Amino acid sequence: MAFVPPANDLIRAAFPDSLTLDVPRQGGFKAVYHAQTTRGLEAFKLLWLPAAGTTEQQLGIRRENLGRAQREVALLGRVTAPEVVRLGSIPAQIVPIGVEEYLGYSEEWLDGPNLMELSFGPRAAPLPPEPECRTLLRSLFRAIQAIWQLGAVHRDIKPCNVIKLADANRPFVLLDLGIA
Repeated sequence: MAFVPPANDLIRAAFPDSLTLDVPRQGGFKAVYHAQTTRGLEAFKLLWLPAAGTTEQQLGIRRENLGRAQREVALLGRVTAPEVVRLGSIPAQIVPIGVEEYLGYSEEWLDGPNLMELSFGPRAAPLPPEPECRTLLRSLFRAIQAIWQLGAVHRDIKPCNVIKLADANRPFVLLDLGIA
């Protein structure tokens, strides 16, 4: 079954801290929104939790989705490196919306393109100068080290999970610890 996010008004009713939501970017079981919260603009993640069902496959999908989100939230709550995305103001919670269950939480909104957009999208640019490449590598090494020190491995480092910021203290930030 393909994941179809619920209507925005239903999400806002279940998560009253998210005041406005935009059209989501979505994957197989997850949607990510720009959300205006009481703290400001954040990234709101909504993960579909398939019904527990009775088959081992149905139970396994639910356990996997829930486990990924719980691991991600737990790691983000412990990692302090500026090169890793931070949790937002909406704590992780499981809520019913209609006949389905979802886990939702927020992360900081990072205003910048990801490396995939910089390399292949409409904002694609020529190869960056060597100093910027060195900065990218240092940022990724620091993020990997911070996650490793917590006993985890990211396992999904790819261009769309690295955001370039216009902040000298945080030039590149690693996202999406869902399969760490």
